[in-house]
Amino acid sequence: KHAEGFNLNKSIDDMDVLLDVFKSKEYPHAFDGDLYFLNNYSPAKVGGWELNKDTKEWESDGELYPTVEHAYQASCFDDPKIRKEIRETKFAGVGGKGQPLGARGLAKEYQRRGTKTVVDKRPDKDEAPNSPVVQLMEKLVTEKFNIPELRKKLEATYQTHPDDHHNDGKGLEEANNHGDAFWGTIHPEGKVGGRGQNHLGKILSRVRAGG
Repeated sequence: KHAEGFNLNKSIDDMDVLLDVFKSKEYPHAFDGDLYFLNNYSPAKVGGWELNKDTKEWESDGELYPTVEHAYQASCFDDPKIRKEIRETKFAGVGGKGQPLGARGLAKEYQRRGTKTVVDKRPDKDEAPNSPVVQLMEKLVTEKFNIPELRKKLEATYQTHPDDHHNDGKGLEEANNHGDAFWGTIHPEGKVGGRGQNHLGKILSRVRAGG
């Protein structure tokens, strides 16, 4: 059931001024500063997806989302009202004092209220690489980096972040200090070399290699 009371029917007026409340020194993150374009919160219009319950395949939903985070969070629900609300909220992250809930924050709130997602967002480690949620993220990240200027920036990261097998683990790693050991790795200062599965980093590396 669609939860009530969020009132976040705000349109996104200017893609260049999309705000991310996590983009601050309070939350150290490897994909910040010059590498912020790698972050799922960075502006990049991508299409959303719906999981076909019969075929278990992802199908385009025909909508555009302002960031990968918006599209990812919305695609994890099947309620059109929730998907629309997430798509139209201005922020990508959780939200803070004086700010509305962002895409990630809305998704977390709906889950907290008992709304089920169409996929397991944290599958077991052995199942994760081929899981629907990782397949979804790879589709979104692939589309993002089909944008020529972003593709060029992604390929330029070879100079500073070669693939793991080239240079002792200095590939793309979504290092963070906010506890996400599934999509990234956890380090107290958001530096590389922490513990975690790093699925986003691995997806970025695959997309980079596939150009």
